[in-house]
Amino acid sequence: MILSTVALILTQSQIHVDPQVLGKLPGSLVGPMLCGPTGRHSVCAVHLSSGGWAVLEDGHLIGSYDGEDPIVIIPESHRPGLDVKFSQDGHHYAFVGTRKGQQIPVFDGIERPAAQQIGEIALSPTGDSYAYVAKDSTKSRLIRDGKEVASNENYIGSLTYSPDGRQLAWITDIGHGYAQFLNGKQLTPREGDDPKAFQQIHRFRFSPDSKHYAYIQGADPDVRIVRNGRVEATFKEISGGVVQDIDFTPDSKRLAVAFGGIWTTQVGFVRDGKVVPAGPASGTTQAGQFIWSPNSKHFATAVWRANKTYAVLDGQEMPEHVYAFSKPGWVMDDGRFAYCSSDLNSSVLWATHFGGQDFKGWLLHDMTADGSHLAMCRSLQDRNVTPVQVDGRTYGPEGEHVRELAFSRPNAKHFYFRTESANVAKLYLDGVLQPFDGEVSFSPDERHVAVVGRDRASVDGTLVVTEGCSQPHLFWDNATAFLGYSIEGDQLVRIKGKVK
Repeated sequence: MILSTVALILTQSQIHVDPQVLGKLPGSLVGPMLCGPTGRHSVCAVHLSSGGWAVLEDGHLIGSYDGEDPIVIIPESHRPGLDVKFSQDGHHYAFVGTRKGQQIPVFDGIERPAAQQIGEIALSPTGDSYAYVAKDSTKSRLIRDGKEVASNENYIGSLTYSPDGRQLAWITDIGHGYAQFLNGKQLTPREGDDPKAFQQIHRFRFSPDSKHYAYIQGADPDVRIVRNGRVEATFKEISGGVVQDIDFTPDSKRLAVAFGGIWTTQVGFVRDGKVVPAGPASGTTQAGQFIWSPNSKHFATAVWRANKTYAVLDGQEMPEHVYAFSKPGWVMDDGRFAYCSSDLNSSVLWATHFGGQDFKGWLLHDMTADGSHLAMCRSLQDRNVTPVQVDGRTYGPEGEHVRELAFSRPNAKHFYFRTESANVAKLYLDGVLQPFDGEVSFSPDERHVAVVGRDRASVDGTLVVTEGCSQPHLFWDNATAFLGYSIEGDQLVRIKGKVK
């Protein structure tokens, strides 16, 4: 059940905000301002009166560039803007600028040597290491941490860092095929290989602990799965289909393989030189849908067949077919699993530890992993409408279209939903209508909530970015501290705040 309400939070919170002007923007923005996943840096591009453009990081000028404005489309926006790559921890960033017909890679505000063209760029998860491909009319050069580690007349790419950031893998065109490299050592082809038979390399994977690696090598008719430099399994594509993907289990001990044809995809594991199917379930696997149990002993996925989707647990098809695979829970250590199936008019919650539960006239939007918290809305043919039902309690208003309905994570202490009626969007937190619509984020302990709109932002109902700003961003630093950025007029402002 819901443990507390937003109204209770708002009356108990005292918000301290410390805004700091970082600098004045020398021109209008080119696309949106971007921030890393933890808000450690803000990076933006601006027009200059000279006709070029400049990049600012946290208000500091990184460099001025000429040529056309950066026109790489940002995935989160319909507008063009600067393409910035952030490390996973948000502390490091990279982009490419242009000057006098040359492309310039920039890492953490430091320009590296220019080239005719900069190819793929990669940052290690912690950003302690970087790599990129510099190309000219005669060759491609792979640069890692400022040093050239490989050069080739043809293709160099598919840069992959290990999770610990210490290892770098890439693929190089060697003229009669492609070779896989790891830390500068060529892994393929090996002595005695027919280069034409094993010229394709794809799906390179590091294990989560960075101690192992695996990749798929070859093409019709023979495909190899290579792990740690040894051929672990050979697959006949003519008889077995196609090896589509590989994935290490979370404990790094087993290697899962998705294989088969367009309509007969199965999941198996590499064992004794073969790919052994985990079970009979087959269909078109939904890519990226592996759900592993914490102890790595169980997995779940979904397959599509005959216009229906089927949940699969450890290779076994679940007894209920589903039209929509809605917010599945993860597999528990003892093999328990929960998911919900939906058609246009009703939902069925199905869990291996307590069977099925039918919700006629309701569609599930969110659920916790064990199926103990459920958030649903009314079904009306192919539309989702209010009222909303959360853990058996109903919230209005009636008849409005539900755009989004979700729990806070990880413990579902709160929920929020958005409705739309006559093109007016409304946001509700724990069923209470909020002053303005915006993106919702909860503190790590779920005691506090931030709402970020187009021109303002609030924490526990108190405005921390005043109305009239543009492009606000807000991030939780810990359970009580937050930080963010906004543009007020022509000034870039950083916000640091604390909830007491």
